[in-house]
Amino acid sequence: MASVRQSARRLVGIGASTGGPQTLRTILQGLPQSTCAILVVQHFTHGFSSRFREYLAPLCAMQVKQVEDGERAEDGVIYLAEE
Repeated sequence: MASVRQSARRLVGIGASTGGPQTLRTILQGLPQSTCAILVVQHFTHGFSSRFREYLAPLCAMQVKQVEDGERAEDGVIYLAEE
């Protein structure tokens, strides 16, 4: 039987611009596998967001992924908004 995925109970939003990647790294790598979803909106030059995911993913206990249009947020996932 397949497990049923539940929508996130809480969503934390973080917005950043210049200096954001290092600050986000510090914040996100210190978080345990969380009981909430996190949405990160970082101002990037075009095409950098996928490389930022590759940079963050090995540092975080939570899954890091690009958010997809219409996707429901799930607990324990860090979502990166597209540029």
